[in-house]
Amino acid sequence: MARDTDRQPLVTVTIHIPLESLELLRDVALARVVANVASESHGTHVASRRRDPDISAVIAELVERHRPLLEREAGQVRGGGKP
Repeated sequence: MARDTDRQPLVTVTIHIPLESLELLRDVALARVVANVASESHGTHVASRRRDPDISAVIAELVERHRPLLEREAGQVRGGGKP
């Protein structure tokens, strides 16, 4: 079952990650924007939508993709038992 992340409350956080990890996330986000623009292009017309690379969306998608594994691991501190 897919989670509706567009309707969930959002928070702003600061994370400390290696520069290479940030660059990889940025490049994935940019690649998605480029792919979306290419698929929505009709000649010289491009549908008007947000085109900013969204690293947060990449992180959220990765979390959702790996949610079962993350939930099992988080169970250790959530009182859900062993990993």
